[in-house]
Amino acid sequence: MSFSSMLKQGWWLAVLPIVLTLEILYLSLIVDPYQAVTASSSEYGDFLQYLGAIVKLIIAAAILFVISLVGRLKAYLVGLFSQPHVSRFRWALVHLVLYGLLIQTSVQLESSGYTGSVVAWLFLGAAVGITWAAWFAPTGFWLQLIAAEWSKLLTALVVAFIALMLANYTESLWTVMSDATFQLSYWFLSLISDDVVVQPAEKILGAGDFKVNIAPECSGFEGIGLIVTFIAVYLYYYRDHLYIGRALLLFPVGALLIWLLNSVRIALLVKIGQSWSQDIAVGGFHSQAGWIFFILTSLAVLQLSRLSFFGRKAWTDNDSAVNYDHLPFATLAPLVMLLASTLLTAALSADVNWFYPFKVIATAAVLAWFWRLYGLLPASWRFEPVLAGIVVAVMWFFLVPENAEGNRVLESAMASQPVLYVLAWFVFRFIGSAVVVPLAEELGFRAYLYSRIAGIDVITKGRVPFNLLAAVISSIAFGLLHGDWLAGTIAGMIFMWVRLRSDTIWDAIIAHAVANALLFAVAVNTGYWHLL
Repeated sequence: MSFSSMLKQGWWLAVLPIVLTLEILYLSLIVDPYQAVTASSSEYGDFLQYLGAIVKLIIAAAILFVISLVGRLKAYLVGLFSQPHVSRFRWALVHLVLYGLLIQTSVQLESSGYTGSVVAWLFLGAAVGITWAAWFAPTGFWLQLIAAEWSKLLTALVVAFIALMLANYTESLWTVMSDATFQLSYWFLSLISDDVVVQPAEKILGAGDFKVNIAPECSGFEGIGLIVTFIAVYLYYYRDHLYIGRALLLFPVGALLIWLLNSVRIALLVKIGQSWSQDIAVGGFHSQAGWIFFILTSLAVLQLSRLSFFGRKAWTDNDSAVNYDHLPFATLAPLVMLLASTLLTAALSADVNWFYPFKVIATAAVLAWFWRLYGLLPASWRFEPVLAGIVVAVMWFFLVPENAEGNRVLESAMASQPVLYVLAWFVFRFIGSAVVVPLAEELGFRAYLYSRIAGIDVITKGRVPFNLLAAVISSIAFGLLHGDWLAGTIAGMIFMWVRLRSDTIWDAIIAHAVANALLFAVAVNTGYWHLL
């Protein structure tokens, strides 16, 4: 079996890191380390202030370690495929359950002002990371990797640590750069806002009633240190592919780009705080945008290095080229896009997700791209899926508790928006609930996940054999994805029952669409917006 064929069968190697990234991003929206440090009631403030640095160290070291393995990645991937991992989906279940507990504990910790058991919370977070690693690969693979590459792993940790320390301890440069960063941020903000408030002496920048203090630590020097380290390691391991003399130009290019993006981040933070939500600006956006821009800068540098001006060897590798245009990837890709866009729109929203149309459009675009592979049409209509959808809607109505405060907030938010905008938002909500979401979730859970757990080929047409473990795990995973775990799990089991009794995934999609459409109609007519 060729290397590319193995990757086609095991492209989950790329999906699971995305899952972990989304989990981390969602968790960071719940627990704000900056609030944890400044919480007056927290007895762990001195300890929590190092938590962000530890996370940065782990992420930076992981990136550097992967770069150092260039040329050996294929060998390790071949070894990974050669080791059977019969417990993968059991670890997936354990991981998802622990992550659900971590989210619940995080909410309680944040609401208590970080006076709860922070140590227990950290141990639970470590358990989530360990179970993800066990989900990704068997223990033997990790032990073999560490035993063979311990020196490179240690080097990556040391280099990442030195880079972070240099960024933290060059305070004299912070002051010099902070002036330039402040002026550039002011210029960017003036392009997108008319009522800019600026106090250069105090380094205060704002728009309207929202103001922030641009601390020296926000000068962008830490980002420059990280990107310079990244480029240095990248050039070392790819030196045979590059004209090193010319490639040295990537250092000033990368440093300038990440510094410019840091100023853009500050300007956007102020604009978001003025126009949308101060909580989103200083919470979700402030904690996420730095890493997002670092990743974008890294990708830009990598792409730039492949220009003929820098490279002296061809970068193409026909054996490692992966063709993702196949059914297993096509069934999971819409669900991944749905989750990613949900996280992104949630990070830019406060009480009401007014960016919901973006999620619908993005997921629909992925569905349209792979549509020909699904083979869903022409389809025959049966009464059984419709009846199942009605049962799910009734069950959901009685099991999901009413959220009176949430309903009131949504009604108040709708009253403050133009009528046409609210109507357009509701149109997208209906299209998403009754069409896009059923397609993405049924393809992801009842086609892909069930088949992978059951050990059968992923199909959208034809009968699938019953597998108790696969039915239970896929239904629980479906429940964890939704706000109410119990109702979501029961709904997942009913949709799974429909799929097992049908010759096509289309019937499960119909059942899901009917349930969501009925709940949407009830919500619109009764004001029970928590049903959406």
